Amino acid sequence: SDTLRRQYSISSDVSGVIVTATGRGPGASAQIRVGDVITSVMGQPVDTPEAFRTAYDSTFLPVMISVRRGVDQRTFVVGH
Repeated sequence: SDTLRRQYSISSDVSGVIVTATGRGPGASAQIRVGDVITSVMGQPVDTPEAFRTAYDSTFLPVMISVRRGVDQRTFVVGH
């Protein structure tokens, strides 16, 4: 939403799922942070939390997650 884009300073040309909370799960262990934008999972673009969950849950193996952090694009390997 535009509100989240303003809150986390995310430009309108970036699409994906904004991380709004982290806990003690695999994402936090991989150093994914609040304000990061998850752009793809295993090379599949994601633009909704449901698309993320479907892609992430499609395997029990570690998953490559591409994240936009500011102007940088990073890739993290996240276990289950």
